[in-house]
Amino acid sequence: MKHNEQVATGKYDTVKDTNSGFLVLTSDRLIWFERQGIVSRQVRAAVYIDLLEIGGIVKGGSLAHWVSIADSQGEHLFHFGRMSDEDFTAKLRGPIVQAAYRLRQKHDAQRIEQVKAEERAKTAVQMVTCKYCEAKVASDKERCWRCGASDFKPLNEAGDSKHLTESSSQ
Repeated sequence: MKHNEQVATGKYDTVKDTNSGFLVLTSDRLIWFERQGIVSRQVRAAVYIDLLEIGGIVKGGSLAHWVSIADSQGEHLFHFGRMSDEDFTAKLRGPIVQAAYRLRQKHDAQRIEQVKAEERAKTAVQMVTCKYCEAKVASDKERCWRCGASDFKPLNEAGDSKHLTESSSQ
């Protein structure tokens, strides 16, 4: 978000900086870029705020309006000049909350997929018998390697061991 009167105030224990710049929303963080000098157009990233760590976003001030964004590092104050409550919600708080929600959904989906993959890896592969050609096929396969059929029957331990005993004695 950009405004003519932007000034950021970062609170870090005893240090208080006031620099003009702009706040950029990316897919996973907020970045405050501050100008290097009064006349210079060069900027540098000064503050990084991870969207998943944002604890709250509040607007305040009667004459000097400010926006406070709290995260695990502390509170970050930004002065954007005059901003109505509607503008604050539509242009600043709303997009940040939506981006954080989408990022959280993405992380949750990745976590669920990772758990499912781990569960699939833990399941033991068993040998099954093809109903048509009686070839032994791993249970994680969709088709028989010999005839291409997709119908399998579980290996009968007792029946197969009996069949192996009979064939070995002949």
